[in-house]
Amino acid sequence: MPAPWQAFSNEEDEIYYCNTVSGEIIYDHPLDDHFRKKYMDAKNAKLGIKQPTFMNKSEDPLIRAETEKKVREQRALLEQEYQQSLQEIERNFELKK
Repeated sequence: MPAPWQAFSNEEDEIYYCNTVSGEIIYDHPLDDHFRKKYMDAKNAKLGIKQPTFMNKSEDPLIRAETEKKVREQRALLEQEYQQSLQEIERNFELKK
């Protein structure tokens, strides 16, 4: 088990892993992604397939671009709602004068 991870099991005998530094709990082995990538690299090399080096979805440029677009849209929407709330507060304040 790689440090700082430790394996535990719950009442249903399911194994989970706890990062003793961050407190993060996961149900997949901490090295699953590492070995999944090694397997895919070996398989693709055997088949002569050249693949991008990323395995994590957040490293995929297309997925990252789509996520950033969604974040920008959400920020714009929140900013609009915030400005509307401020205007409503100002109107209510003016009515109370």
